[in-house]
Amino acid sequence: TNSNSEPFGRISLQRAITVSSDVYFYTIGGSLWSKQRRKESGGDVIQETARLYGFGRATGIALPNEAAGRVPDSAWKQRIHDARPDAFPYSDWLPGDNVQLAVGQGDALATPLQIAMAYQAFASGGRLSTPRLVSRVLDAKGRLTRENPAVDAGRVPVPARDTMLAGFGGVVGSSTGTAFGAFAPYPQTPPAVGGKTGTAQVAGKQNTSLFVGFTPIQNPRYVVSVVVEEGGYGAETAAPIARAIFEALNGLPVGPVASLAYAGGN
Repeated sequence: TNSNSEPFGRISLQRAITVSSDVYFYTIGGSLWSKQRRKESGGDVIQETARLYGFGRATGIALPNEAAGRVPDSAWKQRIHDARPDAFPYSDWLPGDNVQLAVGQGDALATPLQIAMAYQAFASGGRLSTPRLVSRVLDAKGRLTRENPAVDAGRVPVPARDTMLAGFGGVVGSSTGTAFGAFAPYPQTPPAVGGKTGTAQVAGKQNTSLFVGFTPIQNPRYVVSVVVEEGGYGAETAAPIARAIFEALNGLPVGPVASLAYAGGN
């Protein structure tokens, strides 16, 4: 079911993103698993697309011990079963595995930086970049002493881009969006913010709160990824933090986060 068992009925991709309809994406995950089972082409599209967007490998940022994350699939599940059959008794890739992967849960692992870089690539029209800590260095007189230009890491497909960008914009700008309460009355004139709330469930702990956003929505200059461990719903904790960051980046007055009204949903 959706968060709080809220029914949305038959909805479009755009609205599914805006209201965060788990069932919409569960259905996609289940349908793709059926294609895998029948050995039809396209059944592994979630895993293939995730890897194209940089998940499952280090981003290449100049920091030590960067985690690669994980994009699980049937081969990975077979390997961990073979290595630890007592802990992982099932070797088959089951419908629930694909359903959970469709909403980024289950055995999928991603870093906040990987999430930010993936959204940057999609919103910018498919341009992958290698993240940098420093773009240039100036001396005390403002003269350029070192430059670290952006590195183009390739191109990725951007299917249904306009529809999805409208959905991400609705997350923040629509009264039904999951982050509307956290951002209202954030100005939705240029540069408007698009984004997505998220809630990662961890066994034995409170939910991890996530929000990733970008501005402007077309060809973003800034991408912000916020992850708060045991922070609850993404709309409750991560989204207000992201709003304050965007306000500062865009030269707007930074309001008190504690006074924001929070939206329901995940």
